[in-house]
Amino acid sequence: MITRRCTQRQFLLRPDDETNQIFAYCLGEATLRHGVGPIAWCPMSNHYHAVICDLWGTLPAFLERFHRHVAKALNARWGRWENFWSSEETCLTHLARPEDILNKVGYTLANPVADGLVDRVADWPGCTSLPYLDGSQT
Repeated sequence: MITRRCTQRQFLLRPDDETNQIFAYCLGEATLRHGVGPIAWCPMSNHYHAVICDLWGTLPAFLERFHRHVAKALNARWGRWENFWSSEETCLTHLARPEDILNKVGYTLANPVADGLVDRVADWPGCTSLPYLDGSQT
């Protein structure tokens, strides 16, 4: 599981169509390039969570590419040129058991509800993996 915060906890990932498209494109491109499997993801306004399957040990290269491209694209969008991501290290948690993975998928997708931002997971306007898991999007 991956958690990464924006610099100074600013709302640089706040959901709208353009931010959603940038996040989804950068995630998809980095996963295809580095052979990791995204299981669940949910960018919040000032951080994101993702559950990733890394069978080939390419997670560091994936993170470097994904974070760099998200930062460049969204900094350009917001007219910024300073750090996009927090100087804190990316939080990486190894999920050893299937039930650990299932719990973190639920945590990731339910994060907007847990934070009191929406009443239902499906109401979150950000880019999440929910439509892919329920089959409504490919």
